[in-house]
Amino acid sequence: MTYPCRCRIVDADGAPIAPGLQARTPEGSRPHVGKEGLAEDLGDWLIRITLDDGTILYGCDCWWVPVATDTIEDGFGSVWSATCPNCGGKTMQVVRPGKVQCSQCS
Repeated sequence: MTYPCRCRIVDADGAPIAPGLQARTPEGSRPHVGKEGLAEDLGDWLIRITLDDGTILYGCDCWWVPVATDTIEDGFGSVWSATCPNCGGKTMQVVRPGKVQCSQCS
């Protein structure tokens, strides 16, 4: 898998995760099931997930799956969703390195 990538928090209500092993979505991440965000590899097997609403989770604290969606990049290593978290349109654009804004909401 290539990071950063878009992801969705999923519920693993007793789902098998390995032969003979079943798990439940950790309690702290259950309110976030269905939300999307950006998964980033911090090294040493640590994945940080920044949800579109600003909540930060870590891969070891939740179940997530990658989702295919449009992203935008600033050319300096930063990647964002092309979808505006406020209006829901694919209207986000890079304003300058490290900064994006919605062309409709701004």
